[in-house]
Amino acid sequence: MLLSMNTMWDTEGIRSQYPALKDGTAFLDGAGGTQVPECVIEAISEAYRSGLSNVGGAFAASQRSMQLIADARSAVADLTGGEAGGVILGPNMTTLTYRMAAALAKTWATGDEIVVSELDHDANVRPWVQAASSAGVRVRWARIDPQTTDLPAGQYAELVTPRTRLVAVAAASNLIGTIPDVARISQIAHAAGALVYVDAVAAAPHFRLDMASLGADLIALSAYKWCGPHAGAVVASPDLLQSLRPDKLEPSSNHVPGRFELGTHGLANMAGITAAVDHLADLVAGQGDRRERLDRSFAALTLRESDMVRGTISRRTGITGVRVVGARTRRTGTSGVTAADRGSDGERARPGGRGGGGEARRREIVGPEERAAVQSRLGRLPRGVAAVAHRCPCGLPDVLRTEPRLPDGTPFPTTYYASCPRLTGAISTLETSGMMREMTERLGSDPELASAYASAHQDYLRRRLELAEVDEVDGISAGGMPTRVKCLHVLVGHSLAVGPGINPFGDEALAALGDWWAAGPCVPRGDG
Repeated sequence: MLLSMNTMWDTEGIRSQYPALKDGTAFLDGAGGTQVPECVIEAISEAYRSGLSNVGGAFAASQRSMQLIADARSAVADLTGGEAGGVILGPNMTTLTYRMAAALAKTWATGDEIVVSELDHDANVRPWVQAASSAGVRVRWARIDPQTTDLPAGQYAELVTPRTRLVAVAAASNLIGTIPDVARISQIAHAAGALVYVDAVAAAPHFRLDMASLGADLIALSAYKWCGPHAGAVVASPDLLQSLRPDKLEPSSNHVPGRFELGTHGLANMAGITAAVDHLADLVAGQGDRRERLDRSFAALTLRESDMVRGTISRRTGITGVRVVGARTRRTGTSGVTAADRGSDGERARPGGRGGGGEARRREIVGPEERAAVQSRLGRLPRGVAAVAHRCPCGLPDVLRTEPRLPDGTPFPTTYYASCPRLTGAISTLETSGMMREMTERLGSDPELASAYASAHQDYLRRRLELAEVDEVDGISAGGMPTRVKCLHVLVGHSLAVGPGINPFGDEALAALGDWWAAGPCVPRGDG
């Protein structure tokens, strides 16, 4: 670390290096990735111009390719504070995380446990949940504070047990910018002998990464989030990687880290990775090796971003109908907002339509306003809520995704729970019409319909298993599936959450409900 730093920031000089910005466009979609500077474009082009070939050959083109890979490993190691010999390169973080989940799951046994977080991007959740399901491993969930959207580190003292094998946590939220106390979480995990897998995709563009300070055993990132090409990396100690045996092709390398890398690299992109890290290191003028220059650049970036975040939040909160989600203790420059009565594409939301929200589009946290509205609607505190599965056109949740085991330990098979009184009232009216009896009779006479309903049952079970495995409700879905219809609330909730074409009776009932939302919000905005 440099003892003193010049943190002067030349905004226009940096902007001029990005061809995509020259027409004045502002790229505000964080999930869409960053644009790339001229030096990255030129590095990739020059790699192609120079002539490349598969690695392992004695000829010049192969040797160039091998050098590009070695340089990229070194650059990523400098960016993360890791060792070049522990840098696994691949197409993206998601692919590599699935790769690591499969390798680590070989070391797990039935009855072991892992901990994931509802703050995380699904790429640091689903690979672990699915690997745990295959290995007979229990999944525990860390929860967001609904008021602040922080991820309290203290809860991990209860979640981590002697059977915990892995804790997966984000260094920063990709959606709302929350920065968890990863160092504290890692300390708790390591005390129990668990590994810590840190998703740094949304953190790497915002603050200086250091594996040792974070306590990360493995750290994952994607270059396209920090001005590089579409490529990813996972960094771990070479000793840890030596202990793992991933599935691979016979002719593939047996050495670390190469044995974790499937197929041929995007070789020119390796040059782009190195150029992107060098670009970050040179954002602020100064001397030193690349790690020291990265220290300087990120110190300047942190100061610049802190000022901009305060101003941005102040301006956003002054817009009528716009609310910044949460009030987290530490945050990056990423923030999430909600806009009253608007879909994400600027159109008024409609149930099941483009603006209707729901699981088919993304998993949403339940913010303080939503939780208060749900409490007002239900007349009690919502229990075991995992996420918003669908939103009414008024913008408030009308279907919640619920944990299969409530906080008091009660098994709860209803994964999708309708929470809007206008919606539930309309469904109850429909149930009195005899529709459920007629639907059940049709199952006995229409094999194609029966097959589709059985598939909906399996879809329901699969989605519930993504949250956790609960033995008491294993194989039991809800609503009468797969052989009869006994609760339209369940079936409509399923259809709203996952979209049309999955649950045939849910779709039918939804079509018969009419516009239950037409009278406007059933709970005033800000109620509770």
